[in-house]
Amino acid sequence: MLYDYQVINMDTAMKNFTIFSLLVMLALAGCDKLTNKPPEETATQGSTPAASLSPVKQEVPPPVAQGATLPPGHPAIGATSGNDMQMPEPVVKKKERAKVLSHIDIPQFTYLEVNQNGQTRWLAATTVVVKDGDTIEFVVDSIVDNFTSKALKRTFKSLSFVNHTSVVKGSE
Repeated sequence: MLYDYQVINMDTAMKNFTIFSLLVMLALAGCDKLTNKPPEETATQGSTPAASLSPVKQEVPPPVAQGATLPPGHPAIGATSGNDMQMPEPVVKKKERAKVLSHIDIPQFTYLEVNQNGQTRWLAATTVVVKDGDTIEFVVDSIVDNFTSKALKRTFKSLSFVNHTSVVKGSE
């Protein structure tokens, strides 16, 4: 009869044996690579085993096959330093301000009806504590036309999803 600690030890032993076996197989599979020669050259040398272990200089293959095309925007092979590569300008989204006309809180989100430059629009933000009449700052992430909210059972003609929403202090 096996006790619990014996079963655990047998499981651990099997795992250790499996890992050890995999390491041995990987090591044996890599033995041909020690000579830095293709396998057929190693087999044709018949002198001594020590001679087959001597390092052989081999040309490094080119990183890209002859005639292969590079993806668009990829620098030419052999280009000088990375300093001559042009990095794209980061997109900086500006903070906007608006006055809250009304808001609807649902779990994890707040829908905000705001007035901005005389125009009324709807925003969706992660939950934010606001009062009607507050001025808020936000960054627009994306705008979706004809967005249907399942939670509100309502379709918005246009809904702006916003990040970094905060109430401007002294805006009451």
